[in-house]
Amino acid sequence: EVNTLNATSFFLRNESLLPVNFTICAEAKGIFSFSQVTGTIPAELEVPIKVDFVPTHPTNYYRRVFILLENALPLFLDLMGTGHIRPRGDVKEQRPYPLRHAHVQAWKNRCASGLGHATPAVLADLLAREGRL
Repeated sequence: EVNTLNATSFFLRNESLLPVNFTICAEAKGIFSFSQVTGTIPAELEVPIKVDFVPTHPTNYYRRVFILLENALPLFLDLMGTGHIRPRGDVKEQRPYPLRHAHVQAWKNRCASGLGHATPAVLADLLAREGRL
């Protein structure tokens, strides 16, 4: 619901014998906020990271966040959420169509083929003319 806090957590695990520094590349006060964005994961332990989501409008939200780990390849975390308004009095329910990971992947595929900013009408025309996107 719009302006309501929703929270979840994930863990960063260090399976090595040495401590590992990490940085989460995210806005300090965005729609998705983190309990900590930098720190150290002790050797052979894990660190919990809380993610807060407070939608401000009735729409879908998506953010890819990169996690940089010392002496390791970067990780990424795809965050998705939906804001909605419940019906109250004269206010009707406002709820966007559900956003799924398949929608995000389809958009990334269109971007990779140069069609990331194409409108639905342009995509439909292209599909009708060529039989594929």
